[in-house]
Amino acid sequence: MKKNYYSRNYVLAVCTLLTMLILVLVGGMVTGTDAGMSVPDWPTTFGENMFLYPIDRMVSGLLVSIPNHLANDLDRGVMTEAVQNSVSVDENHLSEMAKIRVVKPGEVWKITDSQTHRSYTILSQDGQLGVYVHGVLLEHSHRLLGSLVGLLAIATLVSVWLSNQQGLLRWLSVLSLITVVIQGILGPQDPLYHHGD
Repeated sequence: MKKNYYSRNYVLAVCTLLTMLILVLVGGMVTGTDAGMSVPDWPTTFGENMFLYPIDRMVSGLLVSIPNHLANDLDRGVMTEAVQNSVSVDENHLSEMAKIRVVKPGEVWKITDSQTHRSYTILSQDGQLGVYVHGVLLEHSHRLLGSLVGLLAIATLVSVWLSNQQGLLRWLSVLSLITVVIQGILGPQDPLYHHGD
């Protein structure tokens, strides 16, 4: 009987470890592609249950094309009502806290909204202005993987304690779960939005 408990503990611990490694890799991709906070709310996804959010709405890429004459407002870094209305489509709404940063005059602008924790890139390509949002699928997948790691850490802890393991293994399973919980609390905070950029 004890042998089954030990093998279940081993399988759960290995699954937790492998899932954590995948989570770290995906987290690196989120950071490397500047996709952090492309989903502005947590623990929901655009106000909906994150576990039931439809995959066909996890769209990254061109959000909307906007009128070319808005390039003048963008170059001045002015958030006009026309710019705000043009970018605010579907679940994407710019608040009055949104700011424009000119990356390359006449070509590239970045809009960050500290209230909704959302960022957009506006590009001028082939004479057309396009508003792009990126990283929604990547960021959402990262959150789902984080939830899976949390569930596996809980399952490992319960399995270890039910199997009457003694000593260090029990406390390592507790430490593992505490670490996952702390990371889960700290994870949704994006320091980029605390610098007023």
